[in-house]
Amino acid sequence: MFLILIGMLFLLFTACVIGTETRQEEKLESIPNEPNDREKSKGSNVATQDTDYEIDKHVTDRDFVLRLVSEEHTYSPHEKVNIKGMVKYVGEMEEIEVGHGGFSLISFNVREKNHDITINSVAPSIANSSVLTQGKWKKESFQKSGEIKETDFHQAYFNKDGLPKGSYTITATINFRLEEDKKLILSESIDIEVE
Repeated sequence: MFLILIGMLFLLFTACVIGTETRQEEKLESIPNEPNDREKSKGSNVATQDTDYEIDKHVTDRDFVLRLVSEEHTYSPHEKVNIKGMVKYVGEMEEIEVGHGGFSLISFNVREKNHDITINSVAPSIANSSVLTQGKWKKESFQKSGEIKETDFHQAYFNKDGLPKGSYTITATINFRLEEDKKLILSESIDIEVE
């Protein structure tokens, strides 16, 4: 009797594990060039290729995907940059409400490597929430934000379109409150040149 009970528990456990793995694979199917099993784990970071973008990277964690794309790898000084952050809910519910700061789901930080200058986005003090629908991307275009200092670089950065000449790392971040005691922070970065 005891052996039969152990055998039934083993079969039940195996079925649960296989079912969970299948749901995880289904969640990621809509991402271009699906990552391998090792990359699907918490916090995986994967470069993907998409015909619309020269740079296309994403990171996944639990039920969310954060994607950061750029139309070009190299821009001319003060040319309009086409960089977008996108977030998608891939969980089991039809939709989910997430808490976040300010009016944007995604914040963008900029690091110019030649001048060793980092411009962090303004930290909003208002709490907001948004509803994400399962399987649908919410897109936000890169917007300049941050503290304006009196350096020549900062003046050129904030007072003209595009970006000044330099070598940049652009980082998109989501900082979601999922429940009272549950938060999710994900970041993805890309490198671009302005010459």
